Parts: sequence; structure tokens; C-alpha cells
Amino acid sequence: MRVSVIVITRNHSGYLADALTALSKQDYPDFEVVVVDSSNGEEKEKSEKIAAQFRAKYVPEPRLGQSLARNSGLPHCTGEIIAFTDDDCLPEKNWL
Repeated sequence: MRVSVIVITRNHSGYLADALTALSKQDYPDFEVVVVDSSNGEEKEKSEKIAAQFRAKYVPEPRLGQSLARNSGLPHCTGEIIAFTDDDCLPEKNWL
């Protein structure tokens, strides 16, 4: 069963890189990552580049709010299961 992981971020590109690194080490075989970014300025550009490095879908979201950001990622998901995490979380390799 495919899993979509939505990662929300806002002006934390450094944390985002660490979170995506942790997600890239998941032992679950079939998942995608969707990054929903409410950053502005240079942080937005950095986050978009980091998402591309990890082959994550990148969704810019100009409106603020954690719930809004999570919901903005849903239309971009292809998984039967949706998992959510934040940019400052480091999921263990067996999290999924």
C-alpha cells in the first residue's frame, strides 16, 4: 500500500533538509513525500531546492496555518495512506 507523507515547513530550510534525510532512510518500500512550504523570501527558494534534491513534490502555500498547510498537501498525494510530519521532526527508519 502506497503512503504519502506530507511535511509542512515555514522558514526552516535547515530543519527541512534533516527531516527529508531521515525520511529518505525509511525502510517502507512505497512512499512519496509532499513538502508544503509557507516560507517567504530566500527560505522559500532554499526549501524548494531541498525538496527537489530529495525528489519530493513541492507545494508552495502563501497562507499561514499548520492545518491549512496539511490540507493543501492532500490534493498532491497519490497514496492510500496519508502521514503527516513537520520540518523539525526526524522520523525513525521504521516510522512508516
